[in-house]
Amino acid sequence: MDHRSELFFKHPENSEEKYNLVMFKDFLSRSFGTSESAGDFSEDSSVKAVHYPKNSEEIIVKNPSVRSTRFSKHIIYFIIGKDSLGDFQNKRRYKEFFALRKVLIDQWPGCAVPELPPKQAIGNLQNEFVECRRKQLEHFLRQIARLSHLYGCDEMQEFIRGPPEFHSSDLLTKQINWKLIALRYQNVFSQFSSFQRTPKVEKDIGELLGHLNNGISNLDRVIISCNDTFTSAYALESCFIRLVTDINSTKRYFHEKLQEYPINQITINPFTNLIYWCKNNKLSIKGLIESIYKQYDLQKIKTKLSRKIEEEKAKITAIDKGKKKVIQFFNKKPNDFYKGVSESEILSLKSNMQDLDTILNLSSALIMFHEFPNFKQQKAQELLTELKNLKEYCGDFFQLFIEKLENIDIFDN
Repeated sequence: MDHRSELFFKHPENSEEKYNLVMFKDFLSRSFGTSESAGDFSEDSSVKAVHYPKNSEEIIVKNPSVRSTRFSKHIIYFIIGKDSLGDFQNKRRYKEFFALRKVLIDQWPGCAVPELPPKQAIGNLQNEFVECRRKQLEHFLRQIARLSHLYGCDEMQEFIRGPPEFHSSDLLTKQINWKLIALRYQNVFSQFSSFQRTPKVEKDIGELLGHLNNGISNLDRVIISCNDTFTSAYALESCFIRLVTDINSTKRYFHEKLQEYPINQITINPFTNLIYWCKNNKLSIKGLIESIYKQYDLQKIKTKLSRKIEEEKAKITAIDKGKKKVIQFFNKKPNDFYKGVSESEILSLKSNMQDLDTILNLSSALIMFHEFPNFKQQKAQELLTELKNLKEYCGDFFQLFIEKLENIDIFDN
């Protein structure tokens, strides 16, 4: 066992705590494909080691209901689930989901956070829209549940277990502190500690970004094709209904006793679930894309810090040449004082740059070696399942008409 694990993992006397600790270490090993030491957590980490779901499918968003305020109406979604701490349930509205995602992006920069369905001002209370959004919000929470670092953080735990009005929580007012974020990344993603974001890695990430954008374009085309086929399926259904009705009418024409034979529309179009799957995965891909752009933003911040360092060095050079600031003629402070201020600022800026390097290196490694490979494997399996279901749905679609025709005995006397 790696000695780092001995340093970070306490060995509590309480048997339940020991069980949770063992289960969590086993989870990290399965989740990241690493040794027992992967994903160490220090005592002051903001990620709680026992907060992970055994099965993301156990998180359900259901029973959307309309709530009215004095000036507006909104939808409340009921969240239920189960993880290693037990059952939980809560009620949240869309703006609280939005607040959760924002704070996760702020506190886990460069890491992929699934996208949310966009806001909609008109028609957002219609049943079809609400049901579509419910499925997408459920998908959002289940995707987070697959990412132990996001699921275990304080913000996520308060969202699923905490009091109402999450969007007003004190957790959302935390300032971004690069030092704390870097320390958190070092603890949680320690298995990637030796990874460096080299020019080759930059190129690979750029190519990955291109593939992800192509993925969204392909999903858009699938959705368009499914919608077209969706319409064609209803047209085909109407033709079959008219055909069966005509056959039944012909039979009734030749018999004195009329047979009642009601024919209704098929309840579910076979392409509905595939369309939902495409829409959900567009949101997941957008989350990955956004994380890469966030890494680019971090690099821009590094560039700005580097410029500030050069500016402070220029100030020190000017001081060494005997130049004085205008303010020194009033406050009489010596050059050594301002030189010390610049030197201190340089140390602070360099420390921030090192922290940003740590965040960039570890978040890049996480996407390249964990999140994207797992995403591909997961989505390939999901697509296979959806296509198998589609095959069954299409069979059921035609089987209904076969049964209707079989029930019409055209040749009886």
